[in-house]
Amino acid sequence: MDFYFEAFDESGQFIGNLRADELRVLENGSIRPLSELEREERGVQVIIAYNAAPPMATRFNNTTLFDLTRQTLLDWANNTSAASQDDFSLATNSGFQVIRSKRADEWAQALQIYQPDLALSRPSLNSLAQGLDLATEPNADPFMKRMLLYITTPLSPTYQAALPNLAARARDLGVQINVWLIGNPSDANTTAGQALNAMTVLTGGKMFVFSGGETLPNMEEYLLPLRQLYHGRYTSAIQHSGQQTVSIQLERGESTLTSNQRTFDLTVHPPNPVLLSPPTRIERSYHAKKNTKDEQLLSPESYTLQIAVEFADGHPRPLIRSELLVDGVVVDQNTQPPFESFTWSLAGFTTSGQHTLQVRIEDSLGLSQSTIEWPFEVVVAEPPRQLFSLSIPPERLAVGALMLGIAVALVMVFIRRMRRASQSQATKPLRRISQPIPKPQPKPPVQPSSASSITIPRALSRVNAPARLTRLTGDEITPSIQEIPIGRPELTFGSDPKLALCVFNSPSVSPLHARLLHTPEDGYVLQDADSIAGTWVNYSPVSASGVQLHHGDLIHFGRMTFRFELSHPDHVPQPVITPYEGNEP
Repeated sequence: MDFYFEAFDESGQFIGNLRADELRVLENGSIRPLSELEREERGVQVIIAYNAAPPMATRFNNTTLFDLTRQTLLDWANNTSAASQDDFSLATNSGFQVIRSKRADEWAQALQIYQPDLALSRPSLNSLAQGLDLATEPNADPFMKRMLLYITTPLSPTYQAALPNLAARARDLGVQINVWLIGNPSDANTTAGQALNAMTVLTGGKMFVFSGGETLPNMEEYLLPLRQLYHGRYTSAIQHSGQQTVSIQLERGESTLTSNQRTFDLTVHPPNPVLLSPPTRIERSYHAKKNTKDEQLLSPESYTLQIAVEFADGHPRPLIRSELLVDGVVVDQNTQPPFESFTWSLAGFTTSGQHTLQVRIEDSLGLSQSTIEWPFEVVVAEPPRQLFSLSIPPERLAVGALMLGIAVALVMVFIRRMRRASQSQATKPLRRISQPIPKPQPKPPVQPSSASSITIPRALSRVNAPARLTRLTGDEITPSIQEIPIGRPELTFGSDPKLALCVFNSPSVSPLHARLLHTPEDGYVLQDADSIAGTWVNYSPVSASGVQLHHGDLIHFGRMTFRFELSHPDHVPQPVITPYEGNEP
């Protein structure tokens, strides 16, 4: 959590040497230490408002009081760095001379040009009111403060009566008002001087009476405290959404100071784990390699699963644990990054069966969330049978040897009889046999089968499926038509079994080609997954945003053709015959 604050001493001076170990945060009444603290400097919106009046023409050492104040301001502006973040405005009785200039030299030039006819000038509150109007405009930097310097002579009772309202408005806008009162030192104790001073006190500013011989205040004395603020950071312990409170405590020496308490709303949700391409079927088969005990091995020996983590409340936080559960038992866990990858051993899966997997994660606040239980099937191939791989009892060996001997004797008797028969046959005269030999007939041409095939998971039940995709092969020789039942909220199609649920063995199909969504409104939307050959419905291309399917629609995944059919359609499209109206030859 980040926060900003200011610190001032009893005299109103900014405290610029605070340390993080001197501060702590009270979050909902619980103490939280600061992890970072730094002092920053921001720009100030500077507004100079001149209320020109005849007394400003009074001379001191052959220079008017007006020129003395202007020269002080020009000296300050000329010494201001070009990299300053301040902006500068000049308001007069007749209106603005410059508004929110980012260049101090441009503002100084406007002040140099300003030459009011002091003898004919009529004092008013126009410049002060215009300066406050300008302060209502929002600043690009929310931490940029506003300072208005009002240079005026004593005001009439009519204008004095309006000052409290203007002061209250300035306080609500966050504008600090400072006053240079042009007149005699005794004017500070008059009703006019007291009214102006009350305005500065209410807004956090100061009043200075100038009769010519005094040294005018340095503008930086007004601006420096407004530019400074502290930026703090701490680790929050908030675990529930709702209204929260925060304040700051400063411990310096034996004194403990507590700031005002601020209230804010915060929404907190547990992190949400998302399975990426979870398996629906894992096939294990035996291979020739054996272990040290001369036992046959199944492959694959392990499986790797990836997840993504979402923070629905918009406040990403570090994770401290992630766990993979298979059939409710933890088979792999991470307590160090990366938390998004699992590899679990498949050694325990030696027989085919149905299983479930689930991922559970926990963040630094102790909030945890789990995915749904994802069903998947493990298919284990039959082990290869080996001759003499089983131990045979001695009595069975004896019986086998006896039977083998009898079989050998019978074979020898049969061979002897065959030899005698062949010898007697050889003594007989040969007869000439004539018989026509039929000409070989040409075999019917073999029709090539479709070069593409479909792999449909066993988990896709064909019973009670509300819809299906019927494959159209494009020839009449194919013995059967394949159907893909649609009974899940989402089906994926492609040529890569790791990315797609329904696998098409066709060079025109991308690894992840398309998605078919069953919407809550009981509709079906087909979306292209940025495939190369494209997805088409009724010969029109489908974009990533998808197209609504209707009973009987013709679908192409590359060169593979299907027809979308509902099990219980409420409307069957009928062919429309459009008569030819052209000129026949």
